[in-house]
Amino acid sequence: MQKAIVILGPTSTGKTSLAIKIAKEINGAIISVDSRQVYKYMDIGTGKVPVNTDFQITKGKDKWLIDGIEIFLYDLIYPNEDFNVSTFVKIAKEKINQVLKDKKIPIIVGGTGFYIDILLSEQKVFPVAPDIMLREQLESLSLSQLQQTLLDLDKDKYEGIDIQNPVRLIRAIEIVKSGKSDESIGLVDFQFLKIGLTTDRDELFARADKWVDEVLQHGLIQEVKDLLSRGYEKTQPMQGMIYKTVNAYINGEIILEEYLEVKIKFELHNYIRRQQTYFKKDKSINWFDIKNNTFDQSVLKQVKSFYNGENSK
Repeated sequence: MQKAIVILGPTSTGKTSLAIKIAKEINGAIISVDSRQVYKYMDIGTGKVPVNTDFQITKGKDKWLIDGIEIFLYDLIYPNEDFNVSTFVKIAKEKINQVLKDKKIPIIVGGTGFYIDILLSEQKVFPVAPDIMLREQLESLSLSQLQQTLLDLDKDKYEGIDIQNPVRLIRAIEIVKSGKSDESIGLVDFQFLKIGLTTDRDELFARADKWVDEVLQHGLIQEVKDLLSRGYEKTQPMQGMIYKTVNAYINGEIILEEYLEVKIKFELHNYIRRQQTYFKKDKSINWFDIKNNTFDQSVLKQVKSFYNGENSK
């Protein structure tokens, strides 16, 4: 049976930085599991580009290299292309097999809990075709009405997606209303060690706030302007968290940059709460407090034990 490491947790916990450290120690390669990092030209707002670090970054055709460590599943598609979790899992499985053939250890990293669960075969997907009539009805609803509709239909699905994204809300409602059975499309015959990064909520919020300050100072607004100049304003990823808000600022709907900063921080705080709620249900996660100065060494010790056959969790 193959083995893989999974590093997950709320945003701003340093998952990728830890994964890079671990990968250097165990000859690993990173598989990014993030529903937004798949898009080209969306680097800063999705956290692909680390801010205020000395990492050396090289963008390749099918992978990035950060400090010499391979990261797969960045920049898969353009923002105006259709994409779903089934396509994501298909590509992720191909890359994981490639990593294994290269005699490296796959390190699955991300904060999109639903994508992680599908990839690990812990949830199933619904083979549901688009319902045009239903979509037309749902598109007439406000964001808050879509949120309430999904919450009333399926609380678990509501807690597992970006509820600020109307496209994702509509798709989730469509799936629930279809009543169709689901199917597993993820990895099989794998053993996973799940590493969760967390700390107290005030600290998580403070780290997220610091990240917002840094990305606003290091090109986030210009990144969104570039996306707009490429004609991506009406695309799905531009309706999601952070990018929609910055777009509103550029269009003059948000007047002051201070208001922009506050709104993005508010969005991230809500997202962190939803991530915590989602991951809390998984009792197989080994949690580490990132405020502990030696947590990374504790993680590395557990990873090495797992590959030496001492941890079967």
